[in-house]
Amino acid sequence: MIEVSVIILILGAVAIAAGFGAIAYGAYKLGGERAAKRCADEARALGGHLDLLRENARQLGDALMAKVAEKKGGVHPAELSNDHLWGRAAAPADTDIIKQYGRDFRVICVANFKGGVGKTTVAANLGAFLAAPYGDRTLQRKRVLFIDTDFQGSLSSMLRPKGAAPQSRAAMIFSPPDRYTDDEVFAAIQPASIQGLGQMHYLDADLALEDHQDLLRYEFVLGLTKDDARFRLARRLLVDKFRDSFDVVVIDTPPRRTLLTLNALSAATHIFVPTKLDVFSQRGVSTILKEIASRRAHLWPHAEVAGIIATMTTQARAFTATERSRLRSIRQDLAEATFGDVDVLEPNFRQRTGVANPGTDQPFALYTNAVQGQSIRSEVAEVCRAAALRLFS
Repeated sequence: MIEVSVIILILGAVAIAAGFGAIAYGAYKLGGERAAKRCADEARALGGHLDLLRENARQLGDALMAKVAEKKGGVHPAELSNDHLWGRAAAPADTDIIKQYGRDFRVICVANFKGGVGKTTVAANLGAFLAAPYGDRTLQRKRVLFIDTDFQGSLSSMLRPKGAAPQSRAAMIFSPPDRYTDDEVFAAIQPASIQGLGQMHYLDADLALEDHQDLLRYEFVLGLTKDDARFRLARRLLVDKFRDSFDVVVIDTPPRRTLLTLNALSAATHIFVPTKLDVFSQRGVSTILKEIASRRAHLWPHAEVAGIIATMTTQARAFTATERSRLRSIRQDLAEATFGDVDVLEPNFRQRTGVANPGTDQPFALYTNAVQGQSIRSEVAEVCRAAALRLFS
């Protein structure tokens, strides 16, 4: 039988997104079609309070009813685990998608399973530098699309206009194509509110994204969709309209193994791993490198780990003894994960790199009006230039 925990999580996700709080159920197992009907009805009722999830909840409720009637054996709990989601082999037609992007199109995934290491700072500054190379006239300006896949929405808050209501437009690009057409997804893309920094656009995220992701995950696990949900972002970006409008896509990811992180890695041509140079962050680097290496054959045969970016260091062009020790360990991890040609970029994002002043959410490379912070912006530009050379050399 289908475990009741699946239904609890689905309904709980919709309830949270609608602002109704968590809903607890005391039943242990789903006991046939009558219980499934109750769950389906609840999903429809709760989904009606949020436009983005309303239709999803109705369709999922109907599909769950059909699943109970069709498959009495149900879904084994192991199928709901991240290991199963990440470990399933993919069809070559999906893993080869990025080979069809074209030689001038780049998709950058900024990822680390450790939080607090500066992923958003790196993503924002790198994208801004590519849109308007700070202090470098040799690099051509790129048309940049940011995609925020972290429901905290920190990158989104840097890019959307002040006072604008948070939304989860990014959820659309990960939805099945019969739910949102390519034209609808493209129309949801917003221009960044930063003036004078080239062509930057974004798809934003907020708390509702986590709930939407849960729905997409269970649809995929239960076999309710025809496509492989892990490659939806890659398939969307393959559409001519996206590749004709943008040169670079920069994806900020959460510090977790989620379906959207999996999509970001599956769509990426290049992966950057930011990290602090401390023991816990080093373990995060080791974990994600081993994850990428172990899944590369059946999920990401063409993705490239473009570099490790040190963040929150004491200095921009030198390291303390402790930081050098952590660097040696990271380089050893790279070699063990068969990424021997990957190294730590220099210089690095030192501790003071963050927000330009207390009155703005824009990172240093985006903030061009104040003289204060000029030296730090130059340092940030050096890091971004080193990354850009990895992308376009």
